[in-house]
Amino acid sequence: GQTVIPVQTTFGFYEGAKVGCMTDQDGGSVFFTTVAAPPTGSNLVLAQGLPYTMASGNLITLYQASPPPQPGLP
Repeated sequence: GQTVIPVQTTFGFYEGAKVGCMTDQDGGSVFFTTVAAPPTGSNLVLAQGLPYTMASGNLITLYQASPPPQPGLP
């Protein structure tokens, strides 16, 4: 499957980031993988090839770990 995905912006994406790619299968099932190389230009390189096609405009979501909870004020 396709491993290089053209995107509108690579802002916020980084090598090793977990991403979810909305495919055209079953009305938009999400395929999870990681970014395999530092983003360049307007392309993301995925660690695993897409199992299904993606249409222009389908979402690619960046998953980030939640920050640790902040201690409450006294």
